[in-house]
Amino acid sequence: MSNFITDPEIENYAVINSTPLDEALSEIFRKTTETLEGASMMVGPLEGSFLQMLVFMTGARRILEIGAFSGYSSVAMALALDEGGIIDTCEISRKHVNATKESHDLAGTSSKVRIHEGDALKRVENLDGPYDLVFIDADKANYMAYLDLVLPKLKKDGVIAVDNTLWSKRVLDENDQTIDTKAIREFNRNVSTRQDLVAVIVPIRDGLTLIRKAN
Repeated sequence: MSNFITDPEIENYAVINSTPLDEALSEIFRKTTETLEGASMMVGPLEGSFLQMLVFMTGARRILEIGAFSGYSSVAMALALDEGGIIDTCEISRKHVNATKESHDLAGTSSKVRIHEGDALKRVENLDGPYDLVFIDADKANYMAYLDLVLPKLKKDGVIAVDNTLWSKRVLDENDQTIDTKAIREFNRNVSTRQDLVAVIVPIRDGLTLIRKAN
């Protein structure tokens, strides 16, 4: 059974019929799959393309990422950034920090990324906004805390993208009361009912929620 909500054949069709990504991302994908445990946490080609499109559409110059894993997502976004743009990415795992550094070295995007090792709840507090785009893809239990932390640092017309919000359909199973599932379910309920936010869940890969501040 797939860990993702999109039919694998449909996802593959979408990848084939989308503009090809940089070859460096294919190499990062291969290397991550072969060397890192939990490779399914990587966003993959289709979501990587989607993140790049967000960078282009928002005209982002400053991006914040919470949860780097192997660096695939931050490389994808960095490749879409104009020169002078910067990504601050937070990652708690030393192994994943090293993998992210290697990925950016491979892609030639090291000058566009600043990697902050440690607990993102502490690291983000010390980062100065405003950010045009924020990508949250870290521990699910802290999704609400991350959202509340980054909102004051988001530009008025900025966008927040939050990954895994359909959680392999487990959000539908009310018998699933595991910490992560409950956290995502509560996160989804919260952002959809807040008067200060506008949110939409996009059913791509494992679910991606896009959030902006209400006018």
